[in-house]
Amino acid sequence: MNTATVSCTYAKLHNGNWGIRAKGVVTAGETVTVTKRDGTTKTETVGRVLFCKDGLSICAIEQATVSSRGGRRGSRGARRECDECGEYVTPGTVCWETGCTH
Repeated sequence: MNTATVSCTYAKLHNGNWGIRAKGVVTAGETVTVTKRDGTTKTETVGRVLFCKDGLSICAIEQATVSSRGGRRGSRGARRECDECGEYVTPGTVCWETGCTH
């Protein structure tokens, strides 16, 4: 598991969920430390990178899923459809449409 050393805060996304605003480049699956407004910190796992430009990344937070056996499992490595280019991709690869990391 990779840990990014970039400055991160929470950001409200267009869909109403909370995401991560990172001053730097992050990739899906990375673990980052997010600083809250009150100065406390929390460790989050980057889900999908929604936007990246000029050293600023806006990302979804990866939600842990619970299997029917009660254990936790993440969706790292699972293929999904890219919203930008429409192709099925693996997290961590680069989008040919935007140049951002999936």
